[in-house]
Amino acid sequence: MAGEIVTVGLALDNVVKGDATIVDYADLTIGGASIGATVFLASNPIGWAITFGATIYFTARLGYDLYMEINEYNEKPK
Repeated sequence: MAGEIVTVGLALDNVVKGDATIVDYADLTIGGASIGATVFLASNPIGWAITFGATIYFTARLGYDLYMEINEYNEKPK
């Protein structure tokens, strides 16, 4: 949850600055929905499903970001 809040905050910062990409808008939308579901639908199976879906999304995004960072690091001349 803390990582999700940070990601949503960073995406919101990019949107406010005007540097947002489609991924920032997706992070903002999915993260916002998940945070809302966690707060308002915590005892409801629909809230659990929304939060579970967001967890899968943000885990996949983390894996993709790490993969891209590793490839970028390995392509730099040494």
